Amino acid sequence: MSTTILSVSEIRKTVYKATRKDNTGSGQRSNAMLGTWFHECFSRLIGDDEYCGWETVYDDVGGDGEELTKNFTERVYHKIIAPRLQDLTNDSNRPENVEILRFWDATVELNSWLGSIVANVKEEEKTFHSITEEDLSWRVCEPGWNSEVIVNGRADGVFRNPENGKWCVVELKLGKQAPEADLLQACLYYQMLKESQPDDAPGSLVLAGFHPELKVTILKDDEIEPVLSKLKNLIGEISGASGKAGKNSGSKTTEKEREPEASENLPKLGDRILAVLSEYGADCTIEGTPIVGPSFVRFYLSPGNGVRPKKVMGLDQEVQVGMTLKAPPFIHICEGKLVVDIQRPNRDIVYFNSCEGKFPITESTVGSSLVPIGIDLEGTLEFADLSKGENSHILVAGTTGSGKSEWLRAAIGGMVKVNTPATLRFILIDPKRNAFTEMKDSPFLLDSESLVFPGDHDVPAVLEKLIEEMEDRYRQMETCSADDLASLVKKTGKSIPRIVCVCDEYGDLVSGTPSEKREIESRIQRLGAKARAAGIHLILATQSPTREIISGTIKQNMTCKVGLLMSESIESNMIINTPDCKNLLGNGDLLFKDIGEPRRYQGLYMTAEDRNRIFTH
Repeated sequence: MSTTILSVSEIRKTVYKATRKDNTGSGQRSNAMLGTWFHECFSRLIGDDEYCGWETVYDDVGGDGEELTKNFTERVYHKIIAPRLQDLTNDSNRPENVEILRFWDATVELNSWLGSIVANVKEEEKTFHSITEEDLSWRVCEPGWNSEVIVNGRADGVFRNPENGKWCVVELKLGKQAPEADLLQACLYYQMLKESQPDDAPGSLVLAGFHPELKVTILKDDEIEPVLSKLKNLIGEISGASGKAGKNSGSKTTEKEREPEASENLPKLGDRILAVLSEYGADCTIEGTPIVGPSFVRFYLSPGNGVRPKKVMGLDQEVQVGMTLKAPPFIHICEGKLVVDIQRPNRDIVYFNSCEGKFPITESTVGSSLVPIGIDLEGTLEFADLSKGENSHILVAGTTGSGKSEWLRAAIGGMVKVNTPATLRFILIDPKRNAFTEMKDSPFLLDSESLVFPGDHDVPAVLEKLIEEMEDRYRQMETCSADDLASLVKKTGKSIPRIVCVCDEYGDLVSGTPSEKREIESRIQRLGAKARAAGIHLILATQSPTREIISGTIKQNMTCKVGLLMSESIESNMIINTPDCKNLLGNGDLLFKDIGEPRRYQGLYMTAEDRNRIFTH
């Protein structure tokens, strides 16, 4: 029986879409950045943070609820909020003041709520263990389904009482509420946690909404049970496992649906596009509904009689000037349709932690070979599979500000997220000495010398060592008649990790003397041509994808490309065989190419807290 993977967020979005008209709970809609800060405050307060953690604060000030609240508030402000607001002083994406004030009111409510809980627990001499952002999973397969479904998600908080086995899952909601979608999401987390508990362990669910005033809903097992039948039916329909509906009909929710307020001016925006095109003799009409992505709005165009698509595609500068856009629109053919992508004035950041529920949970002894690429317009997280020939090595290019280093960090974080040191190891080559510093003590490094700083380390020797490992694995594969890493692990029963060598600025490596360049290129070429089956892969990134840096042989062996913003058409052509990367918007906006035409995605952004959480453990 096959297996389908769903995330809790996909299920919630489907419920929200289906019940949107009747799902307009109280409160103002929250800003995505402030929502991330809010959840971080909660995570730091209930975690083991040395400054903000509840145990630290309790030890400092005692058990008075008001004093705890006051100290929680002061510490959260000075440690988390004030530095971030300072960083956003001149940022065009800074939230509106009214949004910041609502966020602060909600944060004070959160501090007061947690202060009263801690005071009560200590007064009654109870104990509890708190865990922040716990990864959960639920395997569902009902009679008559054609596949098993694995639902993955990350709960905001879990509390356990080690004395009596009681447990509680907490879900936070900031700002405007969607009651039915929120309740189903919280019940999903409850059921996912219940699956991992002893049968007799009593549990409960707390749904805490901040409007910004606090509203707490507490549900016990008997109150949640009636919801489970509805949840299972919904999961079966979204995944297609029940045969009632396909996954594509339900689980993909567009950014337009997630951000309805962003679509209010779309008809007017579409009319302006058509007016400019008509002025230059390229009459078009708009087909279907525009789609709002994190960075841009996509309109589908139908050229008028006698209007060639090539003519419309050549009017990007005219549209930019005619509409006074900060960046030129990206007019191109996508899946056989003529489309125009217009930059959003207020772009959304796609945070890594908001997508972690979309990562597969891997139980295989080989681990996962998936690398996250980015989010598409329908909210789906795209992966490249290193075990596949077309994705075995990845070439990344982008100018300063394109988001290249951030993409590399998210790729590494995504691989770490779904593997263990037994299934995955890295060699990280860091010419700039600042791209991978959080990984310096990571157990995922191949060895203590695998964070490589050119100048301090002999890079050709590092690559030669990787070639020796490749050849040794091939000898083992020959001995036991294995075709690849997966079959080698299965036949030998040994733990043999996949090895990924990541270089943040390949151009720096080959900018030395001709002999040094030849030494490095020859080894890169050999690994690129042969290493995939042995479970060894390359991810090379460069700011300058010129012929001098990316030789024809290397380009041929690295058929998987990530093209971020580039300043010159010739550079874009070098990577993805089109000039279109010059029209990207920077900050993680990318074109991905392996087989077929390039596809556009928004890369994930890892905050410093995300990197510290994932890379140092």
